[in-house]
Amino acid sequence: MIHTLTLNPALDKTVVIPHFQTDTVNRIRTLRLDPGGKGINVSKVIRKMGGISRATALLGGSTGRQIQEMLEHEGIEVDVISVPGQTRTNLKIIDPETKTNTDINESGQPLTPEQTEAAFRHFTEQLQEGDLAVLAGSVPAGVPHDIYARYIRVCRDRGVKVFLDADGALFAEGVQAAPYLIKPNQDELSRFVGTPLTMLEEIRGAADSLLARGITKVVVSMGGRGRCMSPVKPACMHRRFRFR
Repeated sequence: MIHTLTLNPALDKTVVIPHFQTDTVNRIRTLRLDPGGKGINVSKVIRKMGGISRATALLGGSTGRQIQEMLEHEGIEVDVISVPGQTRTNLKIIDPETKTNTDINESGQPLTPEQTEAAFRHFTEQLQEGDLAVLAGSVPAGVPHDIYARYIRVCRDRGVKVFLDADGALFAEGVQAAPYLIKPNQDELSRFVGTPLTMLEEIRGAADSLLARGITKVVVSMGGRGRCMSPVKPACMHRRFRFR
């Protein structure tokens, strides 16, 4: 079973506003609502590819119920961890004329230490050897930066492969626990090593340093340049990285 975990989900409201401007009234051309959060997005992609996953998410209030209903309508198994308050709503403004995208994200309801521990137990107790766990995205206020590292260590002890997609301190702490796969983007990897990475050799060197920490696979997404994978099969021109 593939388990995805979203500790800070959101209802994504995407609006299209031609010639968007500040300090004035803007008219929305179209509006779309989507259940969001990195872990949830992974489950949505798995479903579209014909696969099965269980999407565990911390959901609260009417917004949380709406997200649950939308995911179930898409045929995704939803494992709800109920939390107080309303699940956050994020606003994404797209201006097709200027080709800009503006994200306005809420931080999400804070969690107490007790709520954080309850969610930890809920998720880890259902894992079985051979499962795959995807830990992705931000966390609410009040959740310690080593939370993903804790999940990773328990998963490894139970024979569960972990894919980690996070940023900042969450990523840095998670790397210390050596998940099976990590997927930073180019900017996130640059922040982790503390220097801008622009050249292929620089990115490869940073990825190699992560492999040396016991991580099996490193995938660096690079926007319009594609992605960089390490290691790759020998058939790929005998190179350690592949771009698509």
